[in-house]
Amino acid sequence: MKKKFAAVWVILCLLLAGVLTGCGKDKVDAQTLLEEASANMNSKKSMEADMTMDFDGSIGGSVDGVEASLDMTMDMTLNVQSVVDGVSYMNGELKVSMLGMNVSTTIESYTEVVDGTEYTYSKTDDSGWEVAEAPADDDSDDMSMDLSQMIAEGAATATLAEGTQEVNGKEAYVVHVGISGDSLKDLMAVGMGSAGMDMEGVDFSSLTFGTDIYIDAKEKTVLKMDMDLAELGNALFGSMEEELSGMTVELTTFKLNMAFGGFDTVANLTIPDEVKSGATAGTLSDELTDGAGLFGDAETEPETEDAYEPDGPVTDANGNYILTDYIDEDLKAAIGAIDGYELYYGSDTMLSFQNEDYTDLTYSFWATDDVKADVSSLSYMQEDEDYTDIVEGDIQTKTVGSYEVSWFRLDYVFMGDSPCVDYYIWIEVQDGTKLICEVSAMGYQEAPNVDDSIVDQVFANVTLGQTAGTAAEVSL
Repeated sequence: MKKKFAAVWVILCLLLAGVLTGCGKDKVDAQTLLEEASANMNSKKSMEADMTMDFDGSIGGSVDGVEASLDMTMDMTLNVQSVVDGVSYMNGELKVSMLGMNVSTTIESYTEVVDGTEYTYSKTDDSGWEVAEAPADDDSDDMSMDLSQMIAEGAATATLAEGTQEVNGKEAYVVHVGISGDSLKDLMAVGMGSAGMDMEGVDFSSLTFGTDIYIDAKEKTVLKMDMDLAELGNALFGSMEEELSGMTVELTTFKLNMAFGGFDTVANLTIPDEVKSGATAGTLSDELTDGAGLFGDAETEPETEDAYEPDGPVTDANGNYILTDYIDEDLKAAIGAIDGYELYYGSDTMLSFQNEDYTDLTYSFWATDDVKADVSSLSYMQEDEDYTDIVEGDIQTKTVGSYEVSWFRLDYVFMGDSPCVDYYIWIEVQDGTKLICEVSAMGYQEAPNVDDSIVDQVFANVTLGQTAGTAAEVSL
């Protein structure tokens, strides 16, 4: 699965290769402008750039016959420095938001080619350095030729926008490159084979891919590139039925942007000796996948019941479940028994309960100043035709026990015949942090039996504090 998911990144590499190493020579408009930029950039000895990724989607599937979905967003920012025939270096941050949790991971990586082998050293957060080896890619000229031929033969288009735009204080031409159908498949196939990837099951017939390339009107170098990969990403995920074990991934946003900060501005880069000497075998994609816990690998990481070893839940001496803030480990809450509900997932940072009607209650700490603004499902539902009759309630407050509790209700219909009710209920813990319970209930043709009384129910047996309870491990 990791190989197919990584296929999306091949587009970025192919397009950069096509722009930076030359295009066709038949036209004197957009294609000629690309050729000038390619020639100028090809003479540079180094470059630096900032890359950003914006990913917003949902993971759905059936649990005990009930359809459910999980919203997920990912944002990544990377600074890239590269020296021709030398070392490339990148560092940045990946942020993932799902199930009310916001996880941030730092990324750092060095790459160099030695005697025909490419070595990539990488680390995330405070993990140790890992190194991956692969044959150096020496077919960039072939990739550039394919893209050039596509434009010249009409299989791809290069269109110059009217007028210019300002990019970082510089006047820029905007060239839109478009590729669709079998031409897109052929272009991707150039890099797929050497990367060990396949495109089996991907229907390219109705796909289109486009990128906007901003070219400095004076210097004729590329200032930035904007790519929209949502359509391609959905097609790739749609072909992964076996790897996803029946789950589905739907992307509403998947954009990559690369802004070039300068050329011939980077001094000679070297990889520190301590990085090389201390690195163990591994890859950055493995670190990110394992660290985020978003997807498993059906081929190499089969999950079994015996292999599932959660970090929690933990309880205090009275049997209350102890919940810990993901960021501040000293911040805890004790969650007591909830009448009619049983725990079906528990860890030290998340607790989920369910009743016989499959109403879910999920507790976690949120780092947020505005719960309503940070509930990504609201905007997602408004753009997805599967969600109709959306009614978003106002924020209300009441006292439950010794706490002031806030909440709002969200009603909607899913797939035309499944009325749903969600509640977002929270306590203000400290500036920027809240203890929140997400309530999710789905009915069939009739609305689920959930009302405002759930507010009292979910916070009736909650104790909040820096050291709530004495933790002791229990098993599910």
